[in-house]
Amino acid sequence: MRVESGDASNPIAGATEREYATTALSDESTFWVRVANDGGAINSDTATISIDASVPMIDTHPQASVFIDGEATQLTVSASSSAPILYQWYLGTSGDTSNPISGETNFDLSVTSLLEETDYWVEAKNDNGAVNSKTATLYLQQSLADWISQYDLSGNESLPSADKDGDKLSNLFEGFLGSSPLQSNTGNGLPSIELAADPNRLIITLQRSKRNKIGLKLHVSSNLNSWTSSDPEIQIVNADLFGDGLFELIQIPINVADNEQTIFVKLEAYEVL
Repeated sequence: MRVESGDASNPIAGATEREYATTALSDESTFWVRVANDGGAINSDTATISIDASVPMIDTHPQASVFIDGEATQLTVSASSSAPILYQWYLGTSGDTSNPISGETNFDLSVTSLLEETDYWVEAKNDNGAVNSKTATLYLQQSLADWISQYDLSGNESLPSADKDGDKLSNLFEGFLGSSPLQSNTGNGLPSIELAADPNRLIITLQRSKRNKIGLKLHVSSNLNSWTSSDPEIQIVNADLFGDGLFELIQIPINVADNEQTIFVKLEAYEVL
């Protein structure tokens, strides 16, 4: 932002000392200060801070994610500079250079094997400077039993069909949602049904834990006597619902025949072995 001395339209909240440290800047910016007491006031000259476009800047950091066996997980960084950028990926938390990953010097990293939860970060550098990305954690998928064990449930309360918190969601379905089996879930992440733009189509929206190895079956009926079961078509609406890499928002479309006035839907969670 550019302002000239005397332009008081953009005061900086809390900046009332003789020194001021700016927040991170991405564009050339100007600043000035007014010094005042009971005797009067005087404005400083305008100070301009220019941005050296040759020093790398990270535009998009690598994101936390869930590693799925048999699939490669991609970690990607986006950096910009007016000069060529070199990359180096590391194991560990950002700034820890003790574990460089040999040969991984591109803007992306493909992880094809993972034995435990692991942190990654990348350095972007050139002759003019260097910048570190944030830490990105890759999580392992876990079984229903591993997930339940986090809540110290035992005996009948640890069964897939149990419902300790009495919210009519079984441990198995809570595991699909990634919600707590100890706290009644009355809205967050629960399935909602709405008509699509196409009148012959319903849309179910709900959240899904990407970490828990739990799948979903769709059962549809027009009379509650006979049911048609299928693996639902799942459309990902938001791949990182809470910004932690662990949850996504999904939608399940259901086609409805022209002559059907009433339709009943059941969602059944099952453990993926």
